[in-house]
Amino acid sequence: DILIDFFKHLRLVKKAASSSMWTNYSYLNSVLKRKYNFQLQSLPRLKMLLQGYETDVKKKAAIFDEGILKFFMVEPMENNTYWEVRQAIAIVAFFGGLRFVECVDLKMEMFSWGSAGCTITHTRAKQRSDKMSTKFLVPEAGGFASKLATYINRVKDQLEIFQGKPWYTGRKSSLLMKQAMGKNMISKVPFDIARRLALQAPEKHTFHSFRRTSATSVADGGASTEQMVDFFGWRNGSVC
Repeated sequence: DILIDFFKHLRLVKKAASSSMWTNYSYLNSVLKRKYNFQLQSLPRLKMLLQGYETDVKKKAAIFDEGILKFFMVEPMENNTYWEVRQAIAIVAFFGGLRFVECVDLKMEMFSWGSAGCTITHTRAKQRSDKMSTKFLVPEAGGFASKLATYINRVKDQLEIFQGKPWYTGRKSSLLMKQAMGKNMISKVPFDIARRLALQAPEKHTFHSFRRTSATSVADGGASTEQMVDFFGWRNGSVC
């Protein structure tokens, strides 16, 4: 009864997810087995309680159709900087498999241009203990690096900014505002794109949609679990 009250408290008061409930169950079971030679499996009511809480489904960010997203990335924007900056963000987030904070933390000096495209060097935000720098390529093939260059060159030419934040507020014209995009505006970019493309449930397209779409594309391309763990900075292969 004490354990049942404890798990009810976790669920009803602390609002714990079912996955967290089972994690606590595992911790308790491990301690009880070592110290008292007692296993929670001998308490069927407790297990039935936790199984009854397995109703919450984690809301996952929607995945873009890769072909549709890539069409948007190279779509002619007719000197519309509002959409050019959103194209640029989508390009780096997709090809880098970036988290939201990783995209926000990018700096102009991290971009290096060559014949193959644009190489971007950055550090993954979490989960990896080594915190080593990661490089990814925005390829010239397909026109992606050129589209990114169109926006970056506007920042350099119009705003005379060569270092620091790369994302600036666009207008429905060829002119950028000398005002860096805020985090709220950047976080809404996937929603803006989904709405422009008339996708179903655009509100389900969060910034993590870029990362999920990127990972799905890499997996479909035949990458191994080890390669994906290394590139995306996951702690282990279970995410893959």
